[in-house]
Amino acid sequence: MTAQTMEIIYIDGEKHRLATLPLSGMLGSRLQSEFIWRTSRCWRKYIGTWLIEDNQLFLVDIEAELEGDRKACLQTMFHSAREPVKAIWFSGKLRIPQGEQYLRVRQDFYSVFEKDLFYQVKNGNIIKKWVVENEKPKPLSSWFTDE
Repeated sequence: MTAQTMEIIYIDGEKHRLATLPLSGMLGSRLQSEFIWRTSRCWRKYIGTWLIEDNQLFLVDIEAELEGDRKACLQTMFHSAREPVKAIWFSGKLRIPQGEQYLRVRQDFYSVFEKDLFYQVKNGNIIKKWVVENEKPKPLSSWFTDE
């Protein structure tokens, strides 16, 4: 299986990768089935761009294609001229990998990075933030020695 393209999130003006899919539960299979994506690196067929501001999570953009070379956008998806859209549908953890990539896993978002920044979100509101420092995995060759 191919490693999947991560979402994008901006925090304090800095761009980060987001290893969570806050939009997946809200989209529903019908709308998502209308999306077209021409690579195995994005089975969900879209890439969301997010923003954390004032302890709230916002969807600021979506990159997705529809039939007939049309582009999906927030205005057509949410029937609103207001952007960004507060992610009131999302409650859960956001995982934002940070630093050096220690281990690349070619499946979903299982790669291991130097640390992970987490946000606990409830109905689009940030209620908690923490960092997890990850251990650097031992080289595969050391698994077969008596060290």
